[in-house]
Amino acid sequence: MLTGWFAGPKADTVAQLSESDLVDMGLASLAEIFGLTTDRMKGDLVASQAINWGNDPFARGAYCFATPKTRQAQSVLRKPNSFGVMFSGEALYAGPDMGTVEAALASGQET
Repeated sequence: MLTGWFAGPKADTVAQLSESDLVDMGLASLAEIFGLTTDRMKGDLVASQAINWGNDPFARGAYCFATPKTRQAQSVLRKPNSFGVMFSGEALYAGPDMGTVEAALASGQET
């Protein structure tokens, strides 16, 4: 599994690309890194998914960061409520450092 992303102003330059365009862009980057052709990379690809985080109606390009009250808020949000709603994601990662994909996966598995 490989995860990559654009951040900051560069993300704005790809905001209107389709999912297939984003996948092609990623494959072209990998092909250049490994000195292979894009066709070779496409031939080896098993599955792909590209999410335009900035256009996602739930994330809206948001990114989490720690504040002095992060751990306190996490402890409240990690407790199941009487309706059975449970939260997980990178913002609720209980490890020593904030993260991105790894933190979201770890939090989801814990939940």
